[in-house]
Amino acid sequence: MAHLLQRSPLHELSNDYAISSPASPTFSSPIPPRPRKRQRVTEQENEETLLKAFDKPQSKSIPAEEEDHGEVQEIVPRKQHTSTFARLHAAAVSTRRLPFHRPSPAPVLQSLVSSHHSDVFKIHSTSSQHTFDLPICCAFSNKTKRGDGSFLLAVSTEEGKVEIMDTRRRAEMDLEPPRTTIHPHAGAIFDIRWSKDDSRLLTASGDATCSVVDAKTGTTHATLSGAHISSVKQVQWKPSSSNVFASGSRDGSVHIWDLRVSSEGSYKPVQSIVQAHRETPKKGTRTKGTGNGARGITSIIYSLQRDDVIYTSSSANGIIKMWDLRGPTKRAALRCEETSVDSTMQEITNTGLTRQPSFLDTLAASSSAANTSPKRARGICSTALDPTGSTIYAVAADSRIHRYSALTLAPPTPLSSFMAEPLADPRFRVSSFYIRTSISPCGQWLASGSSGGQVFLWSLDSASPCDRASAVLDAKWNGEDVKESAAVDWACDGMLANCSDDRTVRVWRSDLDRAMKCRDEEVAATADWAWAGM
Repeated sequence: MAHLLQRSPLHELSNDYAISSPASPTFSSPIPPRPRKRQRVTEQENEETLLKAFDKPQSKSIPAEEEDHGEVQEIVPRKQHTSTFARLHAAAVSTRRLPFHRPSPAPVLQSLVSSHHSDVFKIHSTSSQHTFDLPICCAFSNKTKRGDGSFLLAVSTEEGKVEIMDTRRRAEMDLEPPRTTIHPHAGAIFDIRWSKDDSRLLTASGDATCSVVDAKTGTTHATLSGAHISSVKQVQWKPSSSNVFASGSRDGSVHIWDLRVSSEGSYKPVQSIVQAHRETPKKGTRTKGTGNGARGITSIIYSLQRDDVIYTSSSANGIIKMWDLRGPTKRAALRCEETSVDSTMQEITNTGLTRQPSFLDTLAASSSAANTSPKRARGICSTALDPTGSTIYAVAADSRIHRYSALTLAPPTPLSSFMAEPLADPRFRVSSFYIRTSISPCGQWLASGSSGGQVFLWSLDSASPCDRASAVLDAKWNGEDVKESAAVDWACDGMLANCSDDRTVRVWRSDLDRAMKCRDEEVAATADWAWAGM
């Protein structure tokens, strides 16, 4: 019939309609294949996939085997990633088709290396007793944490100095870039913080003062004194302001400062919490004079969800307190709640109206940290908040790292119970309140100093165990053992800095090729490199 379309003939073997094109030979349309079932992949198979992705050569073109296939197009090779962090991330992305398994970020921690020549920094001392000054605290700039092309690291020392050094990767024989030296205090500087725009530095000193200095010129903008009567241990900028910050002292007090509020060049706190961690004795009980004295503040954290809320910890007990800086109203009294991890009893005490910020909630860090004998009180050395602002990690004196929800101060209870368990390691030892902890900007890794001289690294994912560290950094300078590695701080792409009592500041970088070579040639590499161990 003329009005019907002319159909193409059927194929002789497949009985399908033949499809033809001038550039390719005739072939029959195949039957659609059945979808393959998803298979679970074990941890070992996934690590083998990651390692194969590093060494697999990238083919630039596909040769033409037959002339009938026509002209062959050249395939553009994939981008070769230079850093170990980028290579591991690319391998993880390539395995995302596996639905029920998430690649562990632990291989990045095990690839950290540090050169004894170009990654070790020392600060010369002005005293005649020592050649080099003792570093106490270190902090990367915010641009360095974001990876915006900056590599600045600020280090505070025992002699009251701050040195800003450039930690970019360099060859062994290259000269170190010039440093910026600032001397804002006469006593030791226990804490240092960069402002939001990295233009100013906030310091806490043993001379009971805080200082705000210019990071480029070294000029002191403000010196805040008179409020604390003992060494200032902690300072923290308010996340939404470059003028408001909090300070905590060994005298147990917490003060809120505003640089816009001054009288003839002198500053006074706009809010104060006196004896923030003083225990209120129960009615009808007696306490000894030494048991209720000053309880030094060891950490201050601003909440990322509400910047009018801060968290504090003390050296006297394993309790974290949450404070509402908006203060009480005339309609309601303050409410105090205390909750112990291993106790189901809750005690709620209503107190009278005061001018202090309202005390929202407390939480004991652990049964061994909080419910011990008064003769051997245990405290919290350091705390850190993850980038999402949802979880608080606390290094307690019981040599464990406990984690709690920042909203309720209770142990988090996700679908997998691993988050409720503390991070620990048989070799991890904490016997000093100078030990610090830090969480990476990506939120996947946690680093903590220790009293044994090592830096312990944990991977914060469900695939990594909680009772053993994912990697341990143990560096020996000139064959000497390090007694204590105190301060640590993360930057982007797996870069880490730590201060040790051997008077050195060491920078660790992620380099898988160098780490594998050091493990293969351990004896020869020890003289020039330090690398992560298990």
